[in-house]
Amino acid sequence: MIQMTKPCKLYRLKNKRLLVNVILAKANISFAELSHIVKNPNSYYKESLKVTKKKDKAGNFKTRKTEVPCPKLKLIHKILKNELNNIKMPDYVMATKGRGHVLNAQQHIGSKFLLNMDIANFYPSSRSDYVFRFFCDQLEMPADIAKFVTGLVVYNQHIPTGSPISTVLTYLMHKDLFDEIFNLSYKNNIKFSLYIDDMSFSSNLPIPLWFRANVNKIIKKHNLKIKKSKTKAFGSNRVKSVTGVEIALDNTLKAPYKLTAKLFGEEFIKIKKNGVQVLSDKELMVLMGYLCSVRSIEHDAYPTLYNTLISEQRRRQKKVS
Repeated sequence: MIQMTKPCKLYRLKNKRLLVNVILAKANISFAELSHIVKNPNSYYKESLKVTKKKDKAGNFKTRKTEVPCPKLKLIHKILKNELNNIKMPDYVMATKGRGHVLNAQQHIGSKFLLNMDIANFYPSSRSDYVFRFFCDQLEMPADIAKFVTGLVVYNQHIPTGSPISTVLTYLMHKDLFDEIFNLSYKNNIKFSLYIDDMSFSSNLPIPLWFRANVNKIIKKHNLKIKKSKTKAFGSNRVKSVTGVEIALDNTLKAPYKLTAKLFGEEFIKIKKNGVQVLSDKELMVLMGYLCSVRSIEHDAYPTLYNTLISEQRRRQKKVS
């Protein structure tokens, strides 16, 4: 049974005209345009390969396929996402408003043992029939309406990788799966948190292999797979890592070394040699981005550098105005 934090206009939506009213309240789009999207969904997406910063075994940078909806469809997805955000999320879900990857790591502070598991190809493996069933069974839409809405949010019969609706919708359509994993964890005194497709488990006792096998079994039952290369276990005497945040041995949160190294890269060296004024606007923005990422984990870190960059930003803004 779905619980709401406030009314969701998609719940028990009975006809297409009401759906149009939900969307037309914030988007200038006709029913005919909606119908055309549903009949020709792939023509409303731009598919591209994004080069990541990770390398394969051969030393080449890995690529990741993205499927980004066109501006009009993206706006529709944002409106539908906002309605889905009115559905109450369990405490273990971290990729939602008001939470995030840092809070995700905080859930596991104080635990001696940690296990991370990752679902392989989560969005491409989240098929349209699961989306349809979610709209029918959980939002209690009639089958024809559920089919129509499904057509608005899927690409090539799966959840698109570059849409604003993907994170919340993918969790909701797999809620039974994650609830089952949560219940398994709870019964065995193991903490469980979920950040999109990253599952983290922690305990003050070693997490047994049979527990890992049972999680894998549940995942397979729902036609998904664990990415074996991302499965990592941490013992009591090791620094732990959860969604890009390190948990130090003294149970404080630390920014990962790779992020800190970026902060003290080329842009920082320029400042040390010639002062902050030599940075281009882009370099200043990049450096501030790295610093803000570090400070989102380690609050108030590097205050002198932070004040220097803030002062320079304000100086340039005044100069422009």
